[in-house]
Amino acid sequence: MATPTLAELQKQRMQLAEQINVLNTSVLDFSTTGQDAFFKATGEQKAAPKKKVPRYTDVYNTEFDKIKDVDFTVSNDVRTAETGDKAFYVFNAAKTAEQNTNKIIENVENLNKAYDLQQTRIQNWLKNTQNTAIEMTMATYIDPIIKKNTALQQGIVSISADNLSYNSPEYTKWKNSSWKKSNYIWKEDMFGRRYQALELSYKVSEEEKQELIAAAKVSEQAKFKASPELQKQAKNTLLNKLNADLAKLDSQIKKMK
Repeated sequence: MATPTLAELQKQRMQLAEQINVLNTSVLDFSTTGQDAFFKATGEQKAAPKKKVPRYTDVYNTEFDKIKDVDFTVSNDVRTAETGDKAFYVFNAAKTAEQNTNKIIENVENLNKAYDLQQTRIQNWLKNTQNTAIEMTMATYIDPIIKKNTALQQGIVSISADNLSYNSPEYTKWKNSSWKKSNYIWKEDMFGRRYQALELSYKVSEEEKQELIAAAKVSEQAKFKASPELQKQAKNTLLNKLNADLAKLDSQIKKMK
């Protein structure tokens, strides 16, 4: 990897110092974060989600079937009545189906463009220093928790066999898993008495694992948002790290001058 130039280091220092200043001087609002914060601040309505653009043939066939049996002819158009001319309009099902198809596809494409443009505005808005500070502070608390959860990182789910039916979806997943195990663990009942209980563990697919990780992040985020103490601790931890990074940058810059 190429060694950064003095100008690049100075730019990094300026950005880092700005981030530290925001953390030190701003009141960070964790009540609404991410895209929700964008909609709250701007008042924009959420764009309709993107749709797959339908195939022209599929739309056309549907539209044509709706009107193919229409028999409609107009004569003596009022626009030509004064001259006594005859004007005829014959309903053209194929042409009308083509026009309707183009409108339908164009509407889907326009909605998709509106969604993409809004997503661009959201991403640009989230890059401002205030939102970056909020996201970094939350990540300082959440990321280590997720990374330290070995079972979650490996996609291992454990369920208690207490009162577990052999017909339950959980038992079926365990039984059909290519990786599974069972072992006894110590538990306590409502009276504080210890007893051994059977625990079943199995691995889920990569897709299911990512869903579990996402759900765990949402759960930890809710805890973080509800706790000023956790917010304070995470902010201080982040500040310590950023100040240490700033000191390293200053040292590098000093050596290059």
